Amino acid sequence: MKKVTIKTELRKTLGKKAAKKLKAKQHIPCVLYGLKKENIHFHAYKNEFRKIIYTPDTFLIDIDIDGKIHNAIMHDIQFHPVTDDVIHIDFLRYSNEIPIKIELPVKTIGVAKGLLDGGNLQIQRSKLFVYALPEKLPEYLEVEVTDLELGRSIKVGDLSFEGVELIDPANSVVCAVKITRLAKSMTDEEAELDEETTEEEETKK
Repeated sequence: MKKVTIKTELRKTLGKKAAKKLKAKQHIPCVLYGLKKENIHFHAYKNEFRKIIYTPDTFLIDIDIDGKIHNAIMHDIQFHPVTDDVIHIDFLRYSNEIPIKIELPVKTIGVAKGLLDGGNLQIQRSKLFVYALPEKLPEYLEVEVTDLELGRSIKVGDLSFEGVELIDPANSVVCAVKITRLAKSMTDEEAELDEETTEEEETKK
């Protein structure tokens, strides 16, 4: 799984006034917690976080707080309700010996059979929650769709990955080939032609 390092600074003071000063400098306040250790409050310039926020990828993160590295994953992020700016981020420590819950992106592999019949492949779950040891985590979850026919779907319960436990409900649809209006129209026309052919054959008899 991909790793990224974020350089940050320890927060010396907390509270609303201190938060406003950070905002004025375009710095984002953060907190690191977990593994029954003391919470650490820190901050960094907003652009430092772009590599983990504005991307479909998921990362294991090395948080550099004044030169000391902490292993973490991004656990929660808060956006301003009006400006959509990031106003706070929570990070969760992890240990290589303890499984973690994390959301991984889904990547489809192959060309679905249903597409050749005029269908449309729809990804309904672009990410799935998994439970695994950090060292077992893949960069993404590969979902093979080559045999997926028109009107069929792949659910969480149909998938399995070595060393990774899927947490989402088994009946949750990951992707499906939906019939389009054009495909439905063609199917209806074919059905009508079959009926006409059958009627003609019966008439000849």
